[in-house]
Amino acid sequence: MPYNFQLPLITDLTPDQQTVLNYAGAVAVSGGPGTGKSVIGLWRHIRNYDNKTARSLLLTYTVSLERFLKETCRTQNVDAANNVDRTYRWTNGNGQRTYDEIIVDEAQDVGVSNYNTIRRYSNRVSYTTDDNQILYPNQSTRAYQLQEIFGNRQFTLQTNFRNTQQITRFVRSLFPDHMIQDGNSNGPVPQLIHIDNDADDQIQAVIDIINTYPDPTHNIAVLDPFQNGVRGFHQKLSNRGINCSYYINEADGLDQIERVHVTTFKSSKGLEFNTIIIPNFASYNWWLRERPNIVTENDIYVVLTRSKNNVFLINNSHNYYRDENVARLAIPLQRGTIEEEEYVRVQPIQNNQQQNNNPIIDDDDDLPF
Repeated sequence: MPYNFQLPLITDLTPDQQTVLNYAGAVAVSGGPGTGKSVIGLWRHIRNYDNKTARSLLLTYTVSLERFLKETCRTQNVDAANNVDRTYRWTNGNGQRTYDEIIVDEAQDVGVSNYNTIRRYSNRVSYTTDDNQILYPNQSTRAYQLQEIFGNRQFTLQTNFRNTQQITRFVRSLFPDHMIQDGNSNGPVPQLIHIDNDADDQIQAVIDIINTYPDPTHNIAVLDPFQNGVRGFHQKLSNRGINCSYYINEADGLDQIERVHVTTFKSSKGLEFNTIIIPNFASYNWWLRERPNIVTENDIYVVLTRSKNNVFLINNSHNYYRDENVARLAIPLQRGTIEEEEYVRVQPIQNNQQQNNNPIIDDDDDLPF
């Protein structure tokens, strides 16, 4: 079942969003996760082609988000879909041509030098940005730098339409220094599921969560920071009858995103799902301490804010290491912004395969550009 692409009706945009959409000049749109930055970029791009008022190009950072934007555009206007590309690929010479407007989504993740190229092909460069979601600090462009380059009219979106109040409270309790607006809706409190150190139980726990939400419009992500982890989870879920897509890098391609999608932390950037599942959460401290080139605090922040409704963290540590491995969740647990429960297997697992629960150290996360 394919991923359910959901674009709000243009008539449902808020007055603040309509103001940005209708501004005739170049815009600089900022805001926290779920505030509709990508929605504004999409509708601005689509309307250019619907009204035949401008030939525009929509650029974004990751392969997964490029696929998402293309398919979302395709539901409205094929010409708009055909003019979506990846920022690094396009600036490196992929069919460059002049445009009336170039719109850069996730502008913070592109190095400063690339904007010198982009400026040569349009007199109007609009962009969306959020410094708290920078993936690679050494090759990024912060909001103040973008403003120095372009001097666009600035707009800040304040309403979080994606995350529930329960998710935003959890994220704030875990990342007090990051900006995230409170959610507009209510939902379940994020869950920490303890399974002890049992690889089969972890796979079955993921399957049980997926099977809890059979609605074909309910999008689910299984997220792991490492390429081998993504491959492993995709293979095991597929072997057990779960129809799912996966993405790790360009070598594997991404023809279609299924409603159950397995991918790396960084490649989930810009996407949204009804439910996110993070297995191997016992390795949280290890990820941040031992592989800071792969996993940063910003990566975890980005991942948790992908969810519209449900967050499931699976703690697969030995019971006697439990407190140590979830130490970073001490404040959220104390405040009740995350709840914990013991996993009880719903059904027997089939086709048992052993999984190595040690942290994966033999690969890097994808570099999607």
